[in-house]
Amino acid sequence: MTQKEKNKFITLLFDRFIKRFGEIESFRTYLLRLQQNSFPMIYEDLKRQFENFAIDHANDDAFLDKEAFLSNIESFALEQGTNKLIGMERMINGSCFVFSHAVVDDSVTDMIRFTAQFDAPYWDEALQGRQVSLKQVRQGSYDQLLKEAKEKKVEELVKQSLPDRADAYLKIANSLQPERPGLEGYIYSRERLFEIDELRHELIHKGGPIVDIEHYDDDVWYLNQTFVYLVGFLVYAYEAKLDPEFMGTGSTA
Repeated sequence: MTQKEKNKFITLLFDRFIKRFGEIESFRTYLLRLQQNSFPMIYEDLKRQFENFAIDHANDDAFLDKEAFLSNIESFALEQGTNKLIGMERMINGSCFVFSHAVVDDSVTDMIRFTAQFDAPYWDEALQGRQVSLKQVRQGSYDQLLKEAKEKKVEELVKQSLPDRADAYLKIANSLQPERPGLEGYIYSRERLFEIDELRHELIHKGGPIVDIEHYDDDVWYLNQTFVYLVGFLVYAYEAKLDPEFMGTGSTA
């Protein structure tokens, strides 16, 4: 693999990451602004719905005291409208959190695939115990068997959770022995990444987007910095540079 090819991969990886993260944050900012501006409409709609329900005599049996209900319609609409705003904000944050997680998740997979293509020292040791059949030996060369073994191993890693895959990637990256500076204010933590991954799981499979993300900005910042930290191993190990020729030209595939 030439230096230009290394530069191309790193450039496309950074370009895609920055673009996607930027789109997600712009999307969130726009939706939150709409959410705040929509309150008067939500309030009036709720008030109208309550009034229509109350004045319909078919619903008279639903009230213990219709006059008391009518006199409190505005407070009911205000309370329900406020709850709707809270629910909308949670849905917006939940969706954007899942999107942000997916961007980092995909990026880690791309980095693992890249090291497999570039023959990082890790792969030779990791695949030494891989068994092959006599038929495979007869029909394929060593290079072909190694390539297939790497592809199979990568697919196994892709199915793992983000924390497990990040750990696997760090083993690969450390085999490159790059000398790289740390990130100010950031410390890689499997426990922190696990908590973020569990929250993503809860959003998708349990409570849905109504789950309240208490530390949205901190969690998304940590995801962002985790990408920068992980990709830094490749940048320093392969002495890769951002090449303007490949900025905005497509995916890393």
